[in-house]
Amino acid sequence: MKFSKIISLAFGFATVVSGAAVITSSGSEVPESLMTYLSCPIGDVVCKNGKEKSCLNSESYKICDSGNPLILDELLSKSGVNIDNLDAPEFCKIHKEVCSMVTTYDQPLTRDYVYDLDRYLTCDKTDTICQYGKVTSCRAVLKLCWGNYPTKDCQKLSNTCDKLTNLDEINSVKESFTTTTKKVSTKRITITTKKTVTKTAKVITKKTTKKTLKKSNEKN
Repeated sequence: MKFSKIISLAFGFATVVSGAAVITSSGSEVPESLMTYLSCPIGDVVCKNGKEKSCLNSESYKICDSGNPLILDELLSKSGVNIDNLDAPEFCKIHKEVCSMVTTYDQPLTRDYVYDLDRYLTCDKTDTICQYGKVTSCRAVLKLCWGNYPTKDCQKLSNTCDKLTNLDEINSVKESFTTTTKKVSTKRITITTKKTVTKTAKVITKKTTKKTLKKSNEKN
């Protein structure tokens, strides 16, 4: 009896937590209009990857990133962006923070993740990308399950994860997904390096020119 009461209290607490505000690294509360980018299931890397791209390619992000700071309110309003009673600079700051936290943020653990096992089996048999997302989610939830829910229930969840993980197609998707991520990271690093080298070259050229002119003046 006591055990069941404890479990009930735990479930109730999880519900309260799940409705709590999400806070960014700077301490700002994420407005409702941006919560769509943080709506992926726990650990679903496929969903998170898609949401991150969507966030960075959104019209509102583009305006925040490169729009005229003096007329951000006007630009966002014309594009029909809901800034949730925030001023434009604050909204844009939060927007950028949200995009950067998409891949690391996870919703609070609720009982649906543990007991609704069918949620991990909704993909079409031929949709291996979708299945890989379910596998990563299932495994992430399982880690949170142990110690927080009854062992027998976590074991059932583990069995469900195993059914998905053992698919050969999933392993090939995992390798492909990892390779693609590495390529993107490498490309970004290369671009940054080129910019740095170019800037350094310009500085050296300027310094060399100044020294040459100085020596020339001294000779004259």
